Amino acid sequence: MDPEVQNILNRFKDLKFPSARRAVYYHLLEQMHPYEWRDVRDRMNQVSFQKDILGSLPVEIAVQIVKYLDLSEFHIFRRVSKRWNCLLSSRLLCNVVFRRYIGHSCSSIQATETPDAFIQYAKQLVHLERGQPVSKVYKSLCLPLPSSTGLVGHDFSNGRYTWTEDAIVYVHNLHSNTTQSFCTENRDSFTTLRVSESIVAGITPHGVCYVWSLQTSNSAYFRLPSLHWTYFVARGVNVAMAFNGMVSGEDCIIHWQLDSRVARTFNIENRLAYMDVNPTTGDLITVHLEETVGHDAVVHTRPAMCAQLRVMKYSLKDAANTSTNRPQHYNMALPSIADPASYVEIDSSLSFAIGNTMGILSVRPKGCLAETSRGLVAITYDPGIDKVSINVVSAENTPFVPLCMACVGNNIIYYIKNDNGKPKIWISNPDAMVSHRPAKLMDPQLPREASNRVYSYGTNYTLRGDRDFILIVDQNGLKAWCFNDKITLSGAV
Repeated sequence: MDPEVQNILNRFKDLKFPSARRAVYYHLLEQMHPYEWRDVRDRMNQVSFQKDILGSLPVEIAVQIVKYLDLSEFHIFRRVSKRWNCLLSSRLLCNVVFRRYIGHSCSSIQATETPDAFIQYAKQLVHLERGQPVSKVYKSLCLPLPSSTGLVGHDFSNGRYTWTEDAIVYVHNLHSNTTQSFCTENRDSFTTLRVSESIVAGITPHGVCYVWSLQTSNSAYFRLPSLHWTYFVARGVNVAMAFNGMVSGEDCIIHWQLDSRVARTFNIENRLAYMDVNPTTGDLITVHLEETVGHDAVVHTRPAMCAQLRVMKYSLKDAANTSTNRPQHYNMALPSIADPASYVEIDSSLSFAIGNTMGILSVRPKGCLAETSRGLVAITYDPGIDKVSINVVSAENTPFVPLCMACVGNNIIYYIKNDNGKPKIWISNPDAMVSHRPAKLMDPQLPREASNRVYSYGTNYTLRGDRDFILIVDQNGLKAWCFNDKITLSGAV
């Protein structure tokens, strides 16, 4: 290199301040001829001003950043580059993100150590968030169709739906396309059914709860202290029922397990809004509506009652005296829809209408008539991540009455909404950018109604679902949508 040129470059490198360097290259550019500008332009086109900040980081640090991506963004960003595809497909990242969504690593649900489990889960969840099933069945002869007289005990869980007809309990498994039937020796009828991945439980009009194992068909039963229960759930081999004022005027929950066939009673706080059982951790979860003294949003000196939720967790593994079993607890604030200017009420009848899969709070402004459109707060519990969540459906998005809702996990709720007099399926997902959206690819094929209440089809009308299936049962039969592309649904299109 020419010594004179080298001297100029060395002096330019020695300039410490950006303003001085800027002054030098500005003056150099002013001295350039047009053909020299073309050389500079060609040189600039060869230089990349982009920097792969994520790809240049250590994998452990990059994982801590991308684990907050939404699953739909996760699939898009895998296409950015080979480096990003390699990073977003790594076992470390898949386990971290999978744990965020369901509480355990993807290797725990699949024997092979490949990212296929996470990719399958991510695709399925995106389909659920958007209402895009992979297949559907409308009134197929390949699936048993509950008659209109058998919908009283209809329930759904883990791909199984139940109904009772002529004192016989039927359980159909959509995964295997098989049907099991159960009945009592005296062919008792049933008022309510609950089903889990392991058992089916039914309550008779005489106050007896019968339980059958879906794997062995073994059965047992226990008597209820009263038919006036408020919540009834079946999870794993556990059955739990809540009663008002049964023990010394206090609310209580009776827990019964098929394996031990032992019933235990838990005294609980009043105003129970929701309950569930986590069969993996062995915990009983209860959610109670409480009021705390706050201040009015307008007149700051006037006290007001603010609603909040109190979550209690009782250990079912502690076989000691349940009366001294001190539960863990924490409080949850309700969203702005339940401000001090609103009435917040527990609606156990709506919770019963959806099979006690959610706790329902109705919210309406104070001073309004009872017939005024209400907002709903749905309380859900995900045993995978051991988390209680809140999903708000405002008054303008209020579902049909009677309530038709189903929680499919990850706080995603499907419900039937009045869309200009036409019943349609909508999705409520508070974690999405669009919290309420129609499931345009899911047509319930229901007749147009004259108002926001389903009169002609409201008596026997249910919506159920989980991560794999969404079902609607009405007087015309059953309709099913499948969201798992690895499941072949009989008669699907």
